[in-house]
Amino acid sequence: MVPKIKQVNKIFNNIDREFNQINERFDNIDKKFTQVDGRFEKIDRKFAQVNERIDKKTEEVVHQFHIIAENLEDKIKQVTKGVVSLNEKMDRRFDEMHRDIQQKHQDVLAAIKFF
Repeated sequence: MVPKIKQVNKIFNNIDREFNQINERFDNIDKKFTQVDGRFEKIDRKFAQVNERIDKKTEEVVHQFHIIAENLEDKIKQVTKGVVSLNEKMDRRFDEMHRDIQQKHQDVLAAIKFF
């Protein structure tokens, strides 16, 4: 009977060794997962930094756009005023020319009647 106990003990010792090897493998896998988790955390931090930079740059671009848009609106208003003013001047000048032509026409007609 004792030899059977020794055999069973030997089998259990082998099983214990195999379980120890499996535990070592799992420990190694856990270490690797910990390393991978660390890498992912690093990547997450980098993404957060990139997102912050993008947000800041977006704010800067939007701010610059608003400044440019306001400046452009002012220039468009100035051009509009200039066009309106020019139209008014041209209308006055055309009216003057029309009156001058009418007067000269009347003078020519009067001269023709005189002869």
